[in-house]
Amino acid sequence: MSTITKWILRAVGFLASCILIVILGFALLVDPNNYASDLELAAQQNGLALKIEGDINWSFFPRPGLSFQNINFDYAQFDQGFVETLVVSFNWIALPNLLLEPQNLPLTSLNIQNGRVRHMDPGLPPIVLDNLNASIRNFSLDGKFFDLDIKSANLAGLPLGVKANISVDIVQQEMNSFAAKNIILRADRVTIEGEFEVDPTKTEIMGNLKTQKFSLKNQIQSIQQRFPFLTFPSLKNDKALTEVSISTDFSINPLGYSRYTHELLIDGQVFDIQVEADQTTGKMSTSIDSDRFRLNDYLPNGSAQTNASILTPLALPFIFWQGQSEINISVNEIVMQGYRVSNFYTQVFGAGDVLQITTLNADIFDGQLNASAIVDLSGESPQISLKPTIDNLDLGKALAILEETNDLKGQLTLEADVTASGQNMDDFQQSISGNGKLVISDPIYEPLNIEEMVCNAAALFDGTASQANAYPPETELDTIISSFSFNSGNLNIDRTDTAVGNIKMNVQGKINMLQQSYGINVNMLVNSSKTSPNGCKVNRRFQNQILPFECIGNLNSNKPMPSSCVPDKNKIKQIMRNSVIQGIGNKILGDGNILKNIFGGQ
Repeated sequence: MSTITKWILRAVGFLASCILIVILGFALLVDPNNYASDLELAAQQNGLALKIEGDINWSFFPRPGLSFQNINFDYAQFDQGFVETLVVSFNWIALPNLLLEPQNLPLTSLNIQNGRVRHMDPGLPPIVLDNLNASIRNFSLDGKFFDLDIKSANLAGLPLGVKANISVDIVQQEMNSFAAKNIILRADRVTIEGEFEVDPTKTEIMGNLKTQKFSLKNQIQSIQQRFPFLTFPSLKNDKALTEVSISTDFSINPLGYSRYTHELLIDGQVFDIQVEADQTTGKMSTSIDSDRFRLNDYLPNGSAQTNASILTPLALPFIFWQGQSEINISVNEIVMQGYRVSNFYTQVFGAGDVLQITTLNADIFDGQLNASAIVDLSGESPQISLKPTIDNLDLGKALAILEETNDLKGQLTLEADVTASGQNMDDFQQSISGNGKLVISDPIYEPLNIEEMVCNAAALFDGTASQANAYPPETELDTIISSFSFNSGNLNIDRTDTAVGNIKMNVQGKINMLQQSYGINVNMLVNSSKTSPNGCKVNRRFQNQILPFECIGNLNSNKPMPSSCVPDKNKIKQIMRNSVIQGIGNKILGDGNILKNIFGGQ
């Protein structure tokens, strides 16, 4: 071993001995517990209410520092803060400064064991973070990045972990900048990555965040295990919500203009969401665009009770924004069971307790749907005003898919203006009022041939044999024109007119929407000697006479009742009686010679 090497080793050993002597002397001379009140005062001057309940002890290796036991604190909206053990470390060079400025700790690292803090915000439930274990390395307040590692924590019962590089620049006790990069946040089953920075001089926050793909279905089930009172229906597609991710770019100014650009991926479906909010004007606009949405997958299955939870995200902007809100939704194709809705677009405005759907457009069943609505939540019960219109909808396709029936076909045009209020669907059905009209062009009624029915009825009333004409199984009707109204839970068919051949038909009746029962009167009138050019002959007594039918039934499959559509016997008897009287009159007064007619003279 060379002389120089021996000299260096001796020098290092001597220096280490000196440092050890200084450390031991420093520890013997300075009791950190004597400075507890000074630390609490320094914290108070910076807005932090601090109370050190336990001991303060020195620690020297691997870095010099202090260990605090049982600390309570409050800061701004964070209260009931508690740390069981807090270990702070600082570098060797800054160690002598503690004797001169004990309130200015030159921290290099910080370790928290078993911490707890609660965040309070007026109008919102408290947020509690407990079982907190975290560490900070290379701590700095001069703009250099240091490492934050929250190893474990519980947020409202959900496990949480965070890793990030943090930069804080404080000048003259005021924050000049704040930034976080390489963020990895794990909240239960969700992992979020990204970065952001804060410019306090402009009150602006800019950054981007994204989640890794996760199963929202499993996350919801995990939350339900901790909060059993929260319910979520089972969906028609068991694989729905199993592959979800979100990415967002944002520029937030709490006092001015903010912009958010989101991309939401749900089971391979992309939704582009743009949000702009201006605090100076109190206005916020949201646009949601998607090429395709399989809505049927996310509806409750047949065994689950239907609720509006699927629509909850659409209400969030109106709930959290206190000013004027606007939402525009555009979807090229919405997939339902057995059919598709294309070119869907809607615009919704909200201010205070009133939501206004200024337009809702869609192509459905080869026709067009348009609607506008107002939802008023200011009263004890929500009130809805709805104005829908439908143009050239293929009624046959719609009924075949929605009602699983092929009874009626044609092109439907409809318009209505209705209002309703209440707390549930029964209330809405009971309170609904308004009116409307519909037209069905080229209608075909599949279950029976009405002309054949009239011919059989006429033959029965006339006492003659039914004519053996060949009738098709269905009825091709003239255009159906109908007016309807709502009141007291009933859908009233005020008047419906149509015809088949020379048979004119008028329909009036009522459908009880709560009991799902109906009673309908159908009046038929033959204004010619034959029902149609190829139809049956009609006795003169029944020509231009109303043939009434009474139809009753139930639309509720759970409460079946026999349905029937039969002639009104009382009115038919009256027709027959009038026909007999008319025949006697013709017999008596036929040619003006009363005696001849009485005695049957020639």
